Amino acid sequence: MRSRKSLADPARVKVFSSLISASLYGGWVAYCARQQPMLQMVESALAQWLLSFAATFAFSALISRLVGSSQRYNAAALAAGLAIALYAGVLFGIHAMVGTPHPLSTLLPVLILAGAYACFFASLQVRHNLRPALP
Repeated sequence: MRSRKSLADPARVKVFSSLISASLYGGWVAYCARQQPMLQMVESALAQWLLSFAATFAFSALISRLVGSSQRYNAAALAAGLAIALYAGVLFGIHAMVGTPHPLSTLLPVLILAGAYACFFASLQVRHNLRPALP
């Protein structure tokens, strides 16, 4: 009998959440740029889609790597904390380079969502590690 992969498998969740994140942020950029010429709106939305997909995928991969094969939830908490600290540092660095006027108010909603996702994904990784291996 074949075993079915769980829908909560971290590898599947990593891809699915990256697609969702990319679509939400890309869609938001398209909405915000709707007054611009069509080509500029599409380019901006596509660029954001690609950046969001890559960032979410890399963020998830980092968390998976930090949790590893641990079966302890304190490892998940540590992994989530380290990942969000690194992510926040990268985002604040980028926004400082481009001169975003109010980086904290700009990034706070993103960091809240990323923090919630980091906790969810890290605990999912531990829960997956706790599952007994199928014969």
